[in-house]
Amino acid sequence: MRAAARVSSRTRRHLGQEAAHCTLAQWKGRLGGLDLGRREVTNRKVQAYFRREHGDNPVLLQGSSDVDDLIEALRAGGPSENLASLHHAERPLMPAGVPDHELLVGVDAGSQVGVLAFMDDGNFVSLDPLKGSGEVSYSIMGNATEFPESSELPVALVRQAVNEFLCSGGQRPKCVQWQEPEFW
Repeated sequence: MRAAARVSSRTRRHLGQEAAHCTLAQWKGRLGGLDLGRREVTNRKVQAYFRREHGDNPVLLQGSSDVDDLIEALRAGGPSENLASLHHAERPLMPAGVPDHELLVGVDAGSQVGVLAFMDDGNFVSLDPLKGSGEVSYSIMGNATEFPESSELPVALVRQAVNEFLCSGGQRPKCVQWQEPEFW
């Protein structure tokens, strides 16, 4: 039996801490260390990059408290460090050795809003159809990324989406609406 198919004692300890942000259906599918709908559970970690020093040493998100810390770090990061790139360890790598997906998470310190972008087989950006804000810009390590109109969401919903990304094995969060931008 491969080691990834067993639930380690470390994983069992984390189940109780992480259950607060996972739905019952998500945990039922993970009984016995297997995500019965998708693939084997490995280490349930998300790598986050949002500062220059994270290039070789990303921040690891393993539970809801880590997600809270990420949101607060982005909020405190100022305009040049308010966007993070997330990759889930359960997702496969492409032949070149890079992740097959990416979740961008941005938080605006002043207005209690943030943005999301998800890339795998396509490009998707968060959508708040009721909030008609124009284009906005968030930055990761000083590099600005522009987001299309109506892409900002309340920070609480951004936080919920990151927790869902963590629980789902790196799938696109379903708790938010998405738009496919014309250019991006």
